[in-house]
Formats: sequence, C-alpha cells, structure tokens
Amino acid sequence: AAVQKALQEKERERKRAEKKRSRADAGGSSSSKAAGSTEAAGGGGSTAEDTRDEDLRERDAFSERLRQRDLERTRKAAGPEGEALAARQAQAEQLLAAGSAAEKAA
Repeated sequence: AAVQKALQEKERERKRAEKKRSRADAGGSSSSKAAGSTEAAGGGGSTAEDTRDEDLRERDAFSERLRQRDLERTRKAAGPEGEALAARQAQAEQLLAAGSAAEKAA
C-alpha cells in the first residue's frame, strides 16, 4: 500500500512537471525571439533543461529502486523455498495465536 501511494504521488508530480513544461514550451514557441534574448542575457533556458534532467534522473532512480524491490520479493517468494517460507510463516502465526490464546485463558 505504501509503495502504491508513493508511486501515485510520484506520478502526480511527474504530470504536474509535464504540464509546466508544456506550458513553458507553448509560451516559448510563441515568443521565440524573447526566449533567445533571455538565453543570451541570462542563460534562462539551461535552468529549465537542468531541472528537467534532474527530474528524469530522480524518476529513473525511483523506478530502479522499485524494480529492485520487486525483484527481491519475487526471488524470495519463488520456487520451493518460497513455499517452505510461507509454510514456516503460517506455522509461526499459528503458534503465536495459540500462545496468546493460552495467555488470555490463564
């Protein structure tokens, strides 16, 4: 659930950033002369490009972390080892439930 929430939040941020970029691109294409003079005067275009590159790097790093986490989960849950692990966890839960029931009865 937390992973899903984080993914949704990142997706919203990405969409917001894309909207801002598309607005900036639309405004920049209509006033290309003004944008050219701004870049010549202060280098304003490079900041937007740097921000976009950083956003892409962050998104790629986040997706890589999620991919690695998913791979770890599939490795753990695959094959006979995963079945044995699930059986041990179920047995441990039963023992804990029996122990807590015995404590409540006493």
